[in-house]
Amino acid sequence: MNKKELDGVIDLSFDEKCAELAAIRDKIEGLKKAEWLVGRSLIEDMEERGSEEARFDGGLVNIRRDVRRYDPNVLAGLREITDPVDLDGVYSPEREEVQTVTVKEKWNMKAGIKLGRRSAEHAEIIEAAKIYKFEKHDPRRVKINIDTGGEN
Repeated sequence: MNKKELDGVIDLSFDEKCAELAAIRDKIEGLKKAEWLVGRSLIEDMEERGSEEARFDGGLVNIRRDVRRYDPNVLAGLREITDPVDLDGVYSPEREEVQTVTVKEKWNMKAGIKLGRRSAEHAEIIEAAKIYKFEKHDPRRVKINIDTGGEN
């Protein structure tokens, strides 16, 4: 809505404002559904191409995946190929503490992500360990950025 249309809404009666708000919310809901469907289709197309970034007539589109967590069973492979000194601050082995509580092993992947630069094997293990928040092809699983060169 532009300013002129908004000024017209202010002059409406209470009942008309309620009806207008309901209509706007219906439009927004419809747009959200359309965005989800188009986003899902775009993700499928890009995954089919094996691409996370692509140019289109209007600019550039890229998708970024949010990793929810990493699978510790897969990350265990890093212990076998990485010097323990390099795992300091990244990996904490299971241990017993004074209270005889077993503390499970932990992976600090904010620090550990850099291990992926050591070798292709490191990178493959880290990639395989990623557990995504949403299932495949769900547009909520990725961030879709569209850059049209400032024309938005």
